Amino acid sequence: MWRSSFWRMKSKTLSFLLLCLGICTSSVWGQVNIYFTIQNEVVNGSFYEFDVYMYADQTGTFHSRGQVYVYYNPDAFGSSVVSNGNATYSHLSLLNGNGIVPPSNVVVGPKYTTLTFVDNGPRVALTWRTNFRAANPSTSAHNEVPITPTPLYHVRLAIQDGTKPANLALDFGLMVNQQFYLVAPNSETPYTDGVLPVELTNFTGKKLNDQQVNLNWSTASETNNDHFVIEKKIGEEGTYEEIGTVNGAGTTSVPTHYQYLDRSPMGQDNYYRLRQVNLNGGIAYSDEIKISFDLSSLPVVTAFPNPVTSSTTLRVNGSLEGTYAYQINDLSGKMLKRGTISPEDQGEVTLDLTDLAEGIYILRWADPNGKVYVDRLAKR
Repeated sequence: MWRSSFWRMKSKTLSFLLLCLGICTSSVWGQVNIYFTIQNEVVNGSFYEFDVYMYADQTGTFHSRGQVYVYYNPDAFGSSVVSNGNATYSHLSLLNGNGIVPPSNVVVGPKYTTLTFVDNGPRVALTWRTNFRAANPSTSAHNEVPITPTPLYHVRLAIQDGTKPANLALDFGLMVNQQFYLVAPNSETPYTDGVLPVELTNFTGKKLNDQQVNLNWSTASETNNDHFVIEKKIGEEGTYEEIGTVNGAGTTSVPTHYQYLDRSPMGQDNYYRLRQVNLNGGIAYSDEIKISFDLSSLPVVTAFPNPVTSSTTLRVNGSLEGTYAYQINDLSGKMLKRGTISPEDQGEVTLDLTDLAEGIYILRWADPNGKVYVDRLAKR
């Protein structure tokens, strides 16, 4: 159900290793949870770029080697992107830095090497390893994995068809038992399972009327779940925008049910997804769902997003038969902004509302025949 970029892996260390760590570091280690996310997705010219982040839930966790597998959409980037020269990578902070071996403290080279960057079906596979495998886990020979998301790799994919979605996601199945970190001097322990911090069992939407959608989802269990962000886009080529948040249950093994009522303007095709955020800042995205409306039943002009934080787009629903005049008034009736939506605007205009204070405003517009419509616009 989670399409996404979030993976937790556990390791149960042997008791003598725990004892050693307790003596050497004055801390008691139980399970170490490691998380991966995909962040900073951006189109840069003819390339689609993104970063892979990693972090741990306990300090003093050093990584010695590992592999990540990232799905991509071959319709957008083509197949065999590495072999065809359509993909590149670079090390980020978790793989950067030179190793210094005590007691001489001589810099002897980079701490990490990427061994392979290869195609693996509709995914790229990156494998890295420390160059100081015989050294004790320490910042002189390895990099510590912080407890906040930290960059591991930067990847660029050449865009072959910019009309297709990227569909990036980590392949949890292939990554199981293939990531390693140091837990004691000269010892390595594999991450063992691919348990997600939130086990999503369903995500559905239902139209209540022509302007409202009720979203429902359930989880079978949750671990350190802070909140859900509800995201929406209008049309297949639209951009996802945040429309609301719902607090998570933290940690629970009891099935939990959630709902959110979307009152924002609707398009013909409306897509929703959940962004789950855990207490350490890691994220996961659900699969998207689609809710469709008959545009003839919608208001003539809608504003999205609404509520608005900085800007909103006024969109004419259905065919544009002429020029629409609009204005934004405060509750006293004072006009603050006005303009038109014409066929030259392709049926929509974007308004900068950063100069408006938080509050409720009145959106008024008139169709080409002079008929006036009124709606509410919230600024937050």
